[in-house]
Amino acid sequence: MPIPNVHVALTSDGIVVADFGRFPTLTKELLEQTFGRRQHLVSGARPVMVVVGGAFSATPAAHRFAAGRRYGDQTTALAMVGDYAVCESLFSLFAHLDKPAFPCRYFSHTDQALAWLRTHLVPPDHR
Repeated sequence: MPIPNVHVALTSDGIVVADFGRFPTLTKELLEQTFGRRQHLVSGARPVMVVVGGAFSATPAAHRFAAGRRYGDQTTALAMVGDYAVCESLFSLFAHLDKPAFPCRYFSHTDQALAWLRTHLVPPDHR
């Protein structure tokens, strides 16, 4: 089933990019579908950049999925890119309360997020 309003891609250097569009509601089901698309693109643990336009909301189940072991085993770092201060606060709460096993940071520009995520790429012989 196609994922509405989500574009999942892989950069040339191996960073997964999930663009959720404007004003998304992140649910567990949506994140599971996005994760499945990611697994079709690439195997192994990778850094992930989540892009949201405008404000977003996320269900508690979505938070648990993103902080869970299944997602964490495939994620070396997570950067969220958004353009509202409230998004940064929501993302900080996720990172603080759900305590994912990988580093998380919020950015207001994709170039800064990609530069940080490149420091979390795992060399091919260590995957």
